[in-house]
Amino acid sequence: MPSSTSSSNDRIPVLPYSRIILTALAICCLLTAALAWFEQGKQQVPSVGDGPLYWGLHRERVYSDADRKKLVIVGMSRSHCGIDPQIMANMFDRYAVVMLSLSGIGTHAVVQDLVADDQFNGIILYDTTEFWMLPQYSQEVAPYLRYYHQNFSNGGIIEKRINARIKLELQKRFVVLSPGGTLYRLLWSHLLQGGGWIRTCMRPDRFRQTWFDDDAWTKVQYDSRVQEARNLALDKPDNADELVLGRLPADLSVLHKKLQQRGGDLILVRMPSSRDVYRYEEAAYPKTKYWDPMVQATGISAVHFMDDPELRSFVCADGSHLDARVAPAFTRRLAVILGHMIRKKPSPDHQSRG
Repeated sequence: MPSSTSSSNDRIPVLPYSRIILTALAICCLLTAALAWFEQGKQQVPSVGDGPLYWGLHRERVYSDADRKKLVIVGMSRSHCGIDPQIMANMFDRYAVVMLSLSGIGTHAVVQDLVADDQFNGIILYDTTEFWMLPQYSQEVAPYLRYYHQNFSNGGIIEKRINARIKLELQKRFVVLSPGGTLYRLLWSHLLQGGGWIRTCMRPDRFRQTWFDDDAWTKVQYDSRVQEARNLALDKPDNADELVLGRLPADLSVLHKKLQQRGGDLILVRMPSSRDVYRYEEAAYPKTKYWDPMVQATGISAVHFMDDPELRSFVCADGSHLDARVAPAFTRRLAVILGHMIRKKPSPDHQSRG
């Protein structure tokens, strides 16, 4: 019988709950389909997420197996967007390619970490510039390295790995599950802010394709890159000469020799930049004063885009990154140049991971 409290006669209303739930699910499906249709019209493609976990899944793939050694791309967003791992792998049948570049982060510490790993004996393709090798620009990569060593040792975090792979399989198939939130991009970035629509995609091999289709968005990105280059020029340390011409060559030489002793190698790559971005970079760190003497002092094989007529013909729409439509041609030309360098070196010993 009902209690004496004031709410004792309240009853949960009898409603067609099954119909309500089905209607809600139908609305969700329609909204998802509408968003998918909208993004398809904007030529969006499925994209996978990134982060320390997903980066760590690729970091553990750097070890040679019975068939092939690994060519590991380490660097900044320029190689992240500009060097296609699939094309590079097709050009080098002796090597499998692993992409470890990170956007907006100096990765000199990643090179040091790979060299310190006695089980790694592959080739490091190091995309860098003089200032991105300075110590102050390598601190932000520490969480990635720490996460990898804390969680991937002895096959740890199995559940997270499984979840990451399931998420990957879904994201690479469905645009609406791409990172960043389709609804967020629709309501905020596109409708409310009135900004350009970004066409970008990070593939499962961590190659981050970007199409610079929208002139307004590209202008915003270009201005941002120019400001970044200007700030880096203004922030040039007083001891830049000592660092770039003294400490860095010494550090790179040690890393190079350690890798060579294990049958590996280190190759430096200076990716393209254009217009005002390159003008500020060159003003702060002239190639003839810094890059060329640094390479000569170390004896490390190096590719600077300005030294090859074909590589320097590629123009970065935002001043700093290659468009997805030209990245394949750039990768092929770079692979040809690297092929001449690699052929001069001893054949891989195909050592397996110990």
